Amino acid sequence: MKKRTLNEWASIAEIFSTVAVVISLLTVAYTIDRNTKAISRQGIDALYDGHRELQLLMVADSDLAFTLKKAQQDLSLLSEKERAQYERHIIIALDIWEKGIHAENDGLIEKEDIEPWHKFYHNWVKRHMDTEMWDELKWNWQSPELSSRVEAALSKTD
Repeated sequence: MKKRTLNEWASIAEIFSTVAVVISLLTVAYTIDRNTKAISRQGIDALYDGHRELQLLMVADSDLAFTLKKAQQDLSLLSEKERAQYERHIIIALDIWEKGIHAENDGLIEKEDIEPWHKFYHNWVKRHMDTEMWDELKWNWQSPELSSRVEAALSKTD
């Protein structure tokens, strides 16, 4: 058996270290992918939590539930107090949507995960708002994307 030279041992060590680096990079890539998916899931969970809290408000407050039902029939039927209560409900719901939009823009929620929420809120706006209400409330948000999405939902061409 021939004795290896120092250069041969160095070449062997270089091959092993290259393989170790490749394995390490693959492990890092896998870990980053898992972390990205976990962060996206947290963003979606936050949307679910916000929406659930909004629904729980209606369950806990029968007056609010009555006001929401009345508003769906005709906004002009609402008293001044009911209108304020209803507008607060709208603001909370649109805040939830805006947070989802920001999370998407920040890369915290994947596009395929947020798209069903965009569709949900698009239909929600169509059902719960009119352009007059939007004109009164839109100053609450600075997000051009939220504004364009709400306005698209309220447009008659949709």
